[in-house]
Amino acid sequence: MDALPATSFKPQFRCIIQVTGSILQQYVEAVRVARLGLRANPEDATLVNNLAFALINCGELVDAERNLRTLRSADLERPHQILLRATTGLLLFRRGDLQGGRKLYLEAIQMAAGWGYRILEARAALFLAFEEVRANSPCAREAVARAFTYSNSSSQPDFKLLLTRL
Repeated sequence: MDALPATSFKPQFRCIIQVTGSILQQYVEAVRVARLGLRANPEDATLVNNLAFALINCGELVDAERNLRTLRSADLERPHQILLRATTGLLLFRRGDLQGGRKLYLEAIQMAAGWGYRILEARAALFLAFEEVRANSPCAREAVARAFTYSNSSSQPDFKLLLTRL
């Protein structure tokens, strides 16, 4: 894919980054693909968010934060506001700020529910549960129960796989 000129990168390849990152957990490859996409689409909020998500999972928190700071919530469409909130929550969790990370994830879940984005609501609940479990938090059991409740009502094929990892 590196041989392709940046202008040939299509926005629909954003899903490749999601699959490579969150489903296959190939975060280094997800970073590479996201950076390639951003060469052609530097303002694409989904690509920026996916890059930050992959960077966080590679342990590159400073670079992830730098990328997230390029997104202004007020300028984003609602789905991207939700994703920005959740990814920033992930960043805080990985920095050790469980309370701050939890707060942002729960805000993302509430925003998604309020705006009718059920898939994003379930996805945020899933990733909050992963972080609570990873941190061995006393809130983990509640977060896992929420993730199962929200995800089981969805037909998203990746949710079933992600639930097995909890």
